[in-house]
Amino acid sequence: MAVAGAIMAVVAYVWNMFVASMLTSLPAPVGSIVTWAVWFAVFALVYNRVQMI
Repeated sequence: MAVAGAIMAVVAYVWNMFVASMLTSLPAPVGSIVTWAVWFAVFALVYNRVQMI
């Protein structure tokens, strides 16, 4: 579980940097919707991996 937490922390950091540079050109609502969609997908994938272990 600690490993999953560390992975999520790294993903969060990289994703925040990515969003900061990428989505500044988009309107705020569109950017936040895309952000939440990708975040949910990443979280679901990580959660499924942890469940398998």
